[in-house]
Amino acid sequence: MIFLTNLKHLFRKPEFYFFAILLITGLFVYDDYGLSFDEETSRLLNGYINYDFITTQQREPLLFSNEKYHGPAFEILLVFIEKIFNITDTRSIYFMRHLCTFLLFFIAVILIFAAAKKYFGNTNAALLACIFLVLSPRIFAESFYNSKDLAFLSVFAMSIFTLLRFQKKQSIGNAALHAFMCGFLVDIRIIGIIIPVLTIGMFVLDLIHNIFSGQKLVIRPLAYGIFFVLFCGFVVLFWPVLWIKPLSYFIAAFAEMGHYPWGGNVLYIGEKINSVALPWHYIPVWLGITTPVFYSVLFLTGIVFISGKFSKNILGFYRERKEDLLILACFFIPLLSVILFHSVVYDGWRHLYFIYPAFILIAVKGFVSLENYISDKGFLRLRKIVFAVTAVFLANILYRMISTHPYQNVYFNYLAGNPAGKFELDYWGLSYRQGLEHILHTDKSDSIVIASSDYPAELNMQILPYEDRVRMHFSGCPQCSDYYLDNFRMSSFMTEKDKPLFLITAGSTNILAGYNTGKGRSVLKKVLEVTNDFENTYPDWSAGNVTEAGSFSYSGKFVSKMDSRFPFSEEFSIPVDSITDRTHYVLVKVALWKYNFESDFKAVAVLSIGGKKSENAFIYQTFKLNPLMENKKEEWKKVTFEVILPGNIPPGQTMKIYAFSPGNTKIYVDDFSIEISEILN
Repeated sequence: MIFLTNLKHLFRKPEFYFFAILLITGLFVYDDYGLSFDEETSRLLNGYINYDFITTQQREPLLFSNEKYHGPAFEILLVFIEKIFNITDTRSIYFMRHLCTFLLFFIAVILIFAAAKKYFGNTNAALLACIFLVLSPRIFAESFYNSKDLAFLSVFAMSIFTLLRFQKKQSIGNAALHAFMCGFLVDIRIIGIIIPVLTIGMFVLDLIHNIFSGQKLVIRPLAYGIFFVLFCGFVVLFWPVLWIKPLSYFIAAFAEMGHYPWGGNVLYIGEKINSVALPWHYIPVWLGITTPVFYSVLFLTGIVFISGKFSKNILGFYRERKEDLLILACFFIPLLSVILFHSVVYDGWRHLYFIYPAFILIAVKGFVSLENYISDKGFLRLRKIVFAVTAVFLANILYRMISTHPYQNVYFNYLAGNPAGKFELDYWGLSYRQGLEHILHTDKSDSIVIASSDYPAELNMQILPYEDRVRMHFSGCPQCSDYYLDNFRMSSFMTEKDKPLFLITAGSTNILAGYNTGKGRSVLKKVLEVTNDFENTYPDWSAGNVTEAGSFSYSGKFVSKMDSRFPFSEEFSIPVDSITDRTHYVLVKVALWKYNFESDFKAVAVLSIGGKKSENAFIYQTFKLNPLMENKKEEWKKVTFEVILPGNIPPGQTMKIYAFSPGNTKIYVDDFSIEISEILN
């Protein structure tokens, strides 16, 4: 009877229906989104490398990884789920990841409701905060596919909840729970250290308050001590690289956080600007133009009301409204730190998504304070107008989210004007999925060759059904392909004169164009075709680390072996002058068979002209020996890639093609073939 009574009581609560609708919506739409640019890297170079270290204790792949200082906690969890449920198909793997990322966000929304209820002492205000958060187009979309920034936002929000809970009651249990959440938070992104620093900071401020005020605050040093010890333990536990050298690697990760080594260009207010030279207002402007304006107005209102109360009685305000200071700190400290220390950011403000729950709480604070002020003044008609305006704004945002689904990540408010050509649009490359699906739906050919302006086109092939994946092939030669896809981010092969076959739009904004390049459009004149099976010596091939493998080889008895002693395969080398007169572009097709003895995400095939290092070569392109997110070991696998050589290569240059294993893992290479053709039209 008690259970039925509680259940009946639950059904009367509006928040129950809100969370039920949110969960059902997520379960219906989680498989609508494409793959984002970072998902392969997050899964393989972060999650899998840490998983392999945990299960095999092999240090080298982890220590050589560029992702070793990126917190792996959530990525490891996703890989364990993949392994436990034996999910092997890439389509199912990424649907699982999208669903799990959303479920983490769903739990975070529930805890934000609990935190907001404590903060406001009002269920309706807490529910409004959750509505504002969910009806934030970019945040909602990224809650499915962004296992970095949105996972961090979710756990950051959970940490705010455990912090408020710990501040309210400094028990051992609350200290342990808060330490666990903070450890997991820091091990997703190290900037999460803000929450434990605030926790200890509040302890110090409480001590100072008790010295200068007659009204004493309850402080339990033992609880804070237990929190700190457990927090340090959880940080090491959830971050495998710290098992090797806890302090030195943590310091190195912290140093990398401020100036992440990414020096690409970003589109900002119509100009391409290097990420290390972005103006101070980059983040505030992006926040302002991608957040519903109504929320921003309420946020500023909340700042005004909080500031007014703070200025009247600082000690009294701290004692009575300590939570306001915590929420303000969660928003302003990260924002000001990025601005003042010139931290490297790009792709909008996604690296600071985690400050958004604090932004929303301050906005709802503004709404509640404004409502109370109007009610106290007796302006009842104005109060009704405020509620009506709020309902209209929320309905408008909901409509835009539904009408642009699944591209809420390209939401801009009216302050941005027409964002095309001024700001990055679908920088994640999600729209490539729909572009590929359109081609597959309209072209029933058994083999379709596609080229694109950006890597996520090939990545999104992995979320298609298997029977569609086998029909598609990607080429580095747009002239040789059947279709060309462009998401307007990188330089395009197409010109303004080329008319798109179809367009993918988000509202009125074009985010992807698909072109029919025409079958047989290019005429190829074969210049050279060679295959090295390593059974004999061949012209233009260096004498590399060839070893006898017997029946273990792919063909014949010999293979080219890469290992810690000699990480390079045999090298094909030829003067560029002998293959082109520079009146035409040249297409180079490479194919080889490789056998991995160990997991290796860094092994590559290299085509270089003018040098063996990217910084001094005229052309230096690398291609993964474990393509399309595969990392199967102990199995022969074919790797192919294509490169188009431009007509402006300086005379006297030499083209070199070889395989390279920078991780020093053992790999066999066999039947290394190269085909070179001139593109005559």
